[in-house]
Amino acid sequence: MPLSLSLPAGLGGSLVGDIKELLEGIKADIPKALDSKEYEGNKAKILEAYQQKNTELFGALEKEAEGRGFDLQRAVSGLVMVPRRRGATTPRRSTRPFPRRSGTGWRRSAAS
Repeated sequence: MPLSLSLPAGLGGSLVGDIKELLEGIKADIPKALDSKEYEGNKAKILEAYQQKNTELFGALEKEAEGRGFDLQRAVSGLVMVPRRRGATTPRRSTRPFPRRSGTGWRRSAAS
C-alpha cells in the first residue's frame, strides 16, 4: 500500500537525491557482500546443515517404508514408493495394477 509523505516546501528534490544516492550505494554494496568470503562460508554452513538434515529425514522415512514393505527411490518428480516382495524391490514390470471395480464386483484391469 503506498504511503504519502508530507514535506516542507523545497525538500522534495533533496529527498529524491538522497534516495538515488542510497540506491546507488545498495547496488554497489550487495554484490560485494555476496562475493565475500564470509558470505560464502555462511552459505556453505547452511547448505551442509540442510544436506545433513535431508539425509537424516530420508533415512528415517526409508526405515518407515521398509517396515511397511516398500522401498523409496528418488525420481525426477520426487520420491517413489516401490513395493517389496520376498525382501527385494519388485521390478517395475512385475507389479500388478490395482483391481478395478466392475458393476458386479472386482476385476483385474486389462493390463494384468
